[in-house]
Amino acid sequence: MTLGIRAQAQQNGYVLLRDLLSPDLGQALALGIEDALGTQTVTPGSPTSFGLGYFPRTPRLWPLLHHQPLTNALIDFLGTSPVLLPSVDTIAVNGSETGPHRDSSYDALPSVEGNNDPRYGIVRAIFYPSRGPGRSNNEFLVLPGSHLPGWEKPDDVSSAMTPLAIGPRDAVLFDARLVHAGAPHRHTKHLLTLTFGPDNVLSQETHSHEMKNLATMGFETDLSPGFGTLLDRTGLAPRWVG
Repeated sequence: MTLGIRAQAQQNGYVLLRDLLSPDLGQALALGIEDALGTQTVTPGSPTSFGLGYFPRTPRLWPLLHHQPLTNALIDFLGTSPVLLPSVDTIAVNGSETGPHRDSSYDALPSVEGNNDPRYGIVRAIFYPSRGPGRSNNEFLVLPGSHLPGWEKPDDVSSAMTPLAIGPRDAVLFDARLVHAGAPHRHTKHLLTLTFGPDNVLSQETHSHEMKNLATMGFETDLSPGFGTLLDRTGLAPRWVG
């Protein structure tokens, strides 16, 4: 029996969504990433992240925020309506960090209460959009269940990872506490990552704290004309922004 999105989120900490993007939206995102990066240069084969302000300044990326299939999946994953949270690594060139890691932890605040803890709501959404034809799969590694309190770390984390082949129209939603890693890429790949959470002040403050307050810098000052309006219209504006 195939588990629903909410059940997969609670049990495994992630869900792979095949063909979540339409072909047109996938191409628009690929072009938007090129717009956002502009003349930025990176070392070939070396993962490099660009974050603050890149999404608000790039209108070609905004249609993702009112893409109803993504909104529906986030609601199912979180169990509530999502808000958009700022991130220091919105766009990554040559993939994600290749060593197993978490984007969040149980150590940021005391009194962990398992899956009912407000921090459980921090979810990352990743995409590898491409302008080219075909699926051109990109590998992303996860360690199912590693987001849960009391999870026992295996002796060899790397060998316990599960590879996910992500096509240019696919998406992965994962709990920020899930152990994950990017796979090395032989060719330049663009990874788009957005961070969402419930409209919960404690959850959002925790996210800001874990990002060492970098996440709040620029999210207001770099807002392009119309971006704040878009957040309000889609209901994605967190209460502590503005």
